[in-house]
Amino acid sequence: MSFTNQLKDWCNTENGPYRRPFAPNIDWESATVFVVGTNPATPMRDQFGTFEEYWRGLTEDPDLFLCRYRAAHSGGTSRSTANAKHLIESLGPLNVLVTNVVWYPVAKKGDIPGKEWEFGSEWLMKLVEHVQPKAMLCHGKDAETFGKKLQPDLDRYRSPSDQAKASSDGMLVFAYPHFSGQGLKKGAKFQPGKDFPVFAESIIEHIQT
Repeated sequence: MSFTNQLKDWCNTENGPYRRPFAPNIDWESATVFVVGTNPATPMRDQFGTFEEYWRGLTEDPDLFLCRYRAAHSGGTSRSTANAKHLIESLGPLNVLVTNVVWYPVAKKGDIPGKEWEFGSEWLMKLVEHVQPKAMLCHGKDAETFGKKLQPDLDRYRSPSDQAKASSDGMLVFAYPHFSGQGLKKGAKFQPGKDFPVFAESIIEHIQT
């Protein structure tokens, strides 16, 4: 069975929300940069007639997915989502795949089923091995923990310029506080407007060389 079919099977849950391996991306298998967070926040299932329609929205028709997403999502754009968009814009034309350590969507991190932490990490590693991105930015403690499997000395509080040489098997791996700005240690500064261009410059330079 192909990786794509394995991935689809894993995301097609028997009940509850469908697992979401990444944000809608037609060319997800060709992504050069991964942005890794903790988990999707908006559960989705009933907004789609079938799982095949859901999967088509993720991988073929982003407009379809976003239309159904808005029907399920209450409120405006979160700070985390806005900052992810900001980073992607800083990376210009690069194909960025937004994913998470846990693919089970829940509004509160504490509601994530225990088994999903282990399974999610395993599947994220499979996704990394399949796509083989050139760079990865992990934001938040949980994503940093995953990133340390690839770059053991990762530190989300280290400045972007000090992380520029951190690489594993040809992939740059960075860490940063969660894009929501929450969970910062005392005295830490959260300044994505200043830091994202530095990350972007290092990533673009790495990919172009």
